[in-house]
Order: sequence, then structure tokens, then C-alpha cells
Amino acid sequence: MCFYFSSGWPIGFLVREILESIDTYDLAVEQLAQTPIIAPCYFTICGTSQCKTFGTLITRRQTSEENRCTLIEHGPIVQANIDHWSSNKDEDILSSIQRRAVSKRFLDNMKPMNEYKLWKLLSEYPRCNEITIYGTFMCPEYGIYHTRYPQHDQKFHSNENPHFIAQSDLKCYSLFYIIVQTLLMIYRCYFVIGALHPVEKD
Repeated sequence: MCFYFSSGWPIGFLVREILESIDTYDLAVEQLAQTPIIAPCYFTICGTSQCKTFGTLITRRQTSEENRCTLIEHGPIVQANIDHWSSNKDEDILSSIQRRAVSKRFLDNMKPMNEYKLWKLLSEYPRCNEITIYGTFMCPEYGIYHTRYPQHDQKFHSNENPHFIAQSDLKCYSLFYIIVQTLLMIYRCYFVIGALHPVEKD
């Protein structure tokens, strides 16, 4: 069943339609970039093609794509509560400029790590703060989608077993993940897309 208003698609229904009917990363990106929608948002898409990881951030207005940023061309991308290219302090929401800068420094200096170390780094302030609702680790290359909710003093730390992925275990998945940030959601979270370098368990 499709729901479409005269002004465009409700964002959640568009994402569901794409996930149910499209099975390639490139086509999903184009549909999200071009389809009229009822409100501005950010689409973050990560997926695989021919054993390579791809990521795209689309800044959308209702009838058009305002900006497209790809992992291949720009390296790791950080999307906070502000357009990723903006440094206008009048538009800064919830210290987005500071959180973006901290995350970029982390990514620029990132070394190979396992999921446990990544969650530990994501638990640090200001990436994880008093209004953080959840954190999600996604790696379509390995079919991993893992969400955690911060637990007071422990933040994202937990007793869950981390995923350790050896290079020899590499598999190809013809799937992609889509993250949507609407004006309602944008006050709660921010996302990073980039390459996670797998390492073997010690």
C-alpha cells in the first residue's frame, strides 16, 4: 500500500517503499534524492556493491536535492543537527558544530578497531550527552545492525559480546541501510558514515 499526498511522500512511507521494492544501492540513492517529500530531511544511506562499502548523505528539501556528499569523494561524513557544511553559529543547535568537530578529529585519527572500542569512543562526551536517545552501529559489508541505549554512567558500554571480524571473513551483501533525520528527529541524534577497519580478536 502506498501513501502519497499532493505535496509529496511522507518520509517514512517513502523509505519503506524503497526498502521493499528496490534492491540496489545506487537506485535507492537516486529515489531518495529525486522523489518529492512532505518535509525537509537528511537521508544517510550506507551499503555495499561488489564487496566495497559506500555511503551517501543527501540533504533534501521538499521538491529537490540540495546537497549530496559521498564517502568516496569526501571521506568520512558527520551529520549533526546542522547542515554538514554550515558553521553559522546562529543555526547551531545543541552544540552541533562542536560535536561535529570532535567527531571529525576522531575519524581523521581513527586506527583499526573492533566494535567494543568503537562503542567506547562513541560513549565519550559530547558525542554521547544527556539527551542522547540511542546509538546505532551499522556495517552492511558484514550484515551488522546493532543499536544500544545509553545507560547512565555506563553510556553505551554493556555486557554484550562485541563483534570481532577478521579480514578473511569478508562476505558480500547486496543490501543497504537508510537513516532518516527529520526536523523532529534531528534534535535527538547525529550520524557518522565511514569505513570501519575490521581487526581480528586478540
